[in-house]
Amino acid sequence: MLVISPIYDRKEQHDLCAECGQEYNETELCYKAHEDGELKGLCMFKFSGDTGIITRLFSKNFENADLFALEAAARTVLDLFERAGITTAYYYPDKKYGAQLCSLLRFDNTVSPAYVNIKGYFDEPCRGEKEFK
Repeated sequence: MLVISPIYDRKEQHDLCAECGQEYNETELCYKAHEDGELKGLCMFKFSGDTGIITRLFSKNFENADLFALEAAARTVLDLFERAGITTAYYYPDKKYGAQLCSLLRFDNTVSPAYVNIKGYFDEPCRGEKEFK
């Protein structure tokens, strides 16, 4: 079963970023997607004033990323933002999977950074979702 967990320990965050070939940034918070002990992906994020920012979504296997796991991790972060009273979230999409993830998460990626109004985002969780291929 896919599990999304916050990673509080900075050393563990550092090690997970290294495992995925990504640079660690101590200003970012981290949620991990894992299944049966296998790392599926990380969602790095931060709070900035009255907005939330998903700074990076990545996996250990960039060529065959588990988009479902990345989407689930990002949705968990969006839920955290909404519960904290944040109404606008931003995301800096990557070139390979960014457009698909923006579509799945309902971010407007016609501007940079991509953004979404998350007030009531989870009131109708299936509203506007698009299947990707």
